[in-house]
Amino acid sequence: MKGLRPRICLLTVFCLIFGTAWAQSIPAEPQPFDAGFLTKSESAPSPARAFFYSLLVPGLGQVYAGAGTMTRVFVASEAALWSLYFTFRTVGNWKEADYKRFAVLHAGVDPEGKDRRYYVNLEHYDSMEAYNQAKLRQRNLNAVYPAHEGYEWEWDSRESRLRYESLRVSSDKAFNRALLVTGAVVLNHLASAIDAARAARKGRIEENPLHMGVMPLAEGGWMGYVVKVF
Repeated sequence: MKGLRPRICLLTVFCLIFGTAWAQSIPAEPQPFDAGFLTKSESAPSPARAFFYSLLVPGLGQVYAGAGTMTRVFVASEAALWSLYFTFRTVGNWKEADYKRFAVLHAGVDPEGKDRRYYVNLEHYDSMEAYNQAKLRQRNLNAVYPAHEGYEWEWDSRESRLRYESLRVSSDKAFNRALLVTGAVVLNHLASAIDAARAARKGRIEENPLHMGVMPLAEGGWMGYVVKVF
């Protein structure tokens, strides 16, 4: 015990001297070895902003995020889809004009004020009288067309009615295809937005890779480690 007490005193004095010297060597303000990652980089693209840009205009978010190759892909897809849309709409309008003109020539239809349901009925019945009789048998009085009010029609032949049906159906198909293309346009916007957000996130990772900074604390002389993982 007598030999141990001087050793404890000597160790205490050594720790006090070492701690004082270490504390004096620390600057008033902490100086990190590598802590630049603690400040958010202003140049790094925002995934949310890139997503929003491409959701509005496909390819715009890729331009913002610096993904040039995918920009061309989504812009080309958008242009092709809208070209298809206007093509199908144009064909549908042409076919619609054709079947209405055909009905005037071969069934004596008055096109003024007629809705789509009227033109659909034309392809199923040879005349307005045949149509009205069918509705009366079905007790569907509300569907009966009034006489002498411009709803009359009578096909000159069964072949003409079938030809009319083919024209009207082809018009509907064109309009339906245009509608499908609008769905593809929406998907293209969404796909571009997701890709742009991923590209922006990848850009942020490359902008701010993994760092480990060693920062001495101002009090106590301890060493602190700061690690940020992206």
